[in-house]
Amino acid sequence: SSGYLTLTFIRRHDVGDLSYIVEVSDDLSTWNSGPSYTHEVSVTALDAQRDWVTVQDLTPTSAATRRFIRLQIHLP
Repeated sequence: SSGYLTLTFIRRHDVGDLSYIVEVSDDLSTWNSGPSYTHEVSVTALDAQRDWVTVQDLTPTSAATRRFIRLQIHLP
């Protein structure tokens, strides 16, 4: 989207212990996350239990030869 990798997913509220981590990489070995690497572009409520979330990589695709994005979901 606009020269940046984006990831859109559904985030659930009714499962309190879930954590959603969007990670980016340029080599599929080292993955980075957090506000230095990604930005939550939009959150749209679908209903009381779910949101539609879009997260964007902060590195433009034009500045990298390869770029990957993934979502990790953890349940402690």
